[in-house]
Amino acid sequence: MQYATSTQRAVALLIDIIISLIWFIVPISLGITLYQNYGIELPKLLPLFLFLCIPIYFIYTPYKFGKTLGMKVMKIKIVNLSNKSIAFWQSIVRYLISITISCAVVCLGYIWIFFSKKKQTWHDMIAKTLVIKVK
Repeated sequence: MQYATSTQRAVALLIDIIISLIWFIVPISLGITLYQNYGIELPKLLPLFLFLCIPIYFIYTPYKFGKTLGMKVMKIKIVNLSNKSIAFWQSIVRYLISITISCAVVCLGYIWIFFSKKKQTWHDMIAKTLVIKVK
């Protein structure tokens, strides 16, 4: 089992962030345009729906497929310490820690990958996951 490199992980995350931004920008821009030009209002719950899409994307796809779209492009995936698919709780913990503790103190939780033998971030360590290269 080969651990994913920091570059692979960073590029995968960048791709996922771009995907997330598109989910926000396109529907909101469309909504503004439709309202300004035609007076058509999109449902008021649309922002809430869009806000929920990001956690769903970063929790469900790793749980169900072992990877996000960015990870698929970079040929890496998330596994548990036994090299098996991650449990739903691991995906939730991994996401929540990644957006809180790993980001705290100048993203030290992400920088930790350079000091870890298994190339783990803090959220990997806490959720007991690894990010590995796909053959």
